[in-house]
Amino acid sequence: MPAWPAGKVKVQHIVSGRRAFRLAWQQVLEEQAPICSHEGCELLALEQLGQEQLLVLDARMPAVVLERWVALLARRCRMLLAGRRFSEQEELHWLGCGILACCDPALKVEDCRRIIAVVSQGGFWLSARAWPLFMQHLQQRSEAMATPTAGALQTLTGRERDVAQLVADGSSNKQIARALNITDRTVKTHLTAVFSKLGVADRLQLALLLHQQQSTNGQAAQDS
Repeated sequence: MPAWPAGKVKVQHIVSGRRAFRLAWQQVLEEQAPICSHEGCELLALEQLGQEQLLVLDARMPAVVLERWVALLARRCRMLLAGRRFSEQEELHWLGCGILACCDPALKVEDCRRIIAVVSQGGFWLSARAWPLFMQHLQQRSEAMATPTAGALQTLTGRERDVAQLVADGSSNKQIARALNITDRTVKTHLTAVFSKLGVADRLQLALLLHQQQSTNGQAAQDS
């Protein structure tokens, strides 16, 4: 999954052959940025897609078609799937494909807008049902990765540790800024320092490392 920088989305695309879907998402997105509505992915100007553009894709298109377009588009722009209910396993599958959120039709407009805000800040969104499975997946993956040394963690300042923990818990930059009463720019500065000190490239690697360290510490406490 590409690591998207935080920043306001400048263009929003809705792709669906269903008019009701396009109208519903136009209502969600109307307060964000200019909207382009398309009846099919083949109508997108691929060369014009970029990281400052958001694509809301109808998940009810045929599975083979959906997989093909996600593989083609996920690294070109920020993508969401919507239009049907997703299982926890499906959410993780699509996250691995580069989809930043899977939106259930039952979500309210306000909830969808909060998801858009998270994605715009460089994050991703999972439903409450999918988080336990995601954390299990993190733990399994972290076993194959080196854990940060105690010395590396000790180089973090108190505020950097606060920011790192909130990232590991799935918070967006904006949520972190609100929780710590600091600016978005300060959050980015702390994150840059954390990434450098711990030798990680993105938020996902940071979460993996911190959760592995917590697991190691918990096991050590039980053994003592």
